[in-house]
Amino acid sequence: MAKIGFAGLGRMGIPVLRNISRKFQVDGIYNRNSEKSVLFPGIKFYDEPYRLASACDIIFVCLSGDSACLSFFMGERGLFSTIRANSIVVNLSTTSIPLAAELSLRCSEAAVNYLEATMLGDVKAAMDARITSLVSGDQAVYGKVSEIIDAYSSQKHFLASPHGSVKMKLIADQLAATILASSLESFVAAERLGIQREKAMEILSQGPCYSEILNMKKDTIMKAEFLPGTTLRDLTKSMRGLEDMAAEPGLSMPISSVSNSIYRSAMLLGLGNLDYSAVLKAFLHLDGRL
Repeated sequence: MAKIGFAGLGRMGIPVLRNISRKFQVDGIYNRNSEKSVLFPGIKFYDEPYRLASACDIIFVCLSGDSACLSFFMGERGLFSTIRANSIVVNLSTTSIPLAAELSLRCSEAAVNYLEATMLGDVKAAMDARITSLVSGDQAVYGKVSEIIDAYSSQKHFLASPHGSVKMKLIADQLAATILASSLESFVAAERLGIQREKAMEILSQGPCYSEILNMKKDTIMKAEFLPGTTLRDLTKSMRGLEDMAAEPGLSMPISSVSNSIYRSAMLLGLGNLDYSAVLKAFLHLDGRL
């Protein structure tokens, strides 16, 4: 019977692993911070990626960005140093497209099956097993882990396009950011025109103005407590990945470019460690109220 491993006990990794472990036996976990192992006392903890690789056949990886993935996979004690042929790696992390291509190639050279399985949703969605999973790679391999992905997902989509998972994740994140920026611009304009903040938010959250992203960020915005789900800094890194794609001939995203300039303005205000909904402060700054 295949042994399941999991790497990455961050904000998303913890609830995803919790949902997997409710339905499947998880045989090993790895995290850079060993103190988090106490959250899963029944699962063996490994202090190095190569130890997890040598113990498990199916490994779910949920890390934050290229740097963490490079260290985990290709570091001196990384996964590739001991992973066995025919193992399956399911990478939930959002990486750049060049790194996604490199990881896929390295796995192919080692006869390891590699799937990208990026996630749409925030921590609350992960806790409630309402993640939308975007999966690309070999469809036959996908069939072998599909039921495990079901444990933390309410929806899943297989994308046959090379690195379609990473590309679609970047596009979806960009759309959410653009919709949120437009909504917050309207919110600040309504306040300027004398419409009470609570009433403006109520209206913008209803009818044809409704957007799921505004609804998700409503409490954060109204309380002006921008505790991160996704930080502004991480979002702007993701934007760079999409802009690299947009540099390809025939692909144009002018509206996204305008939206992204506002988020970069928020970065210049020193808001990088806050949730990306803190872009509200950039609009207030432009309006002369900050």
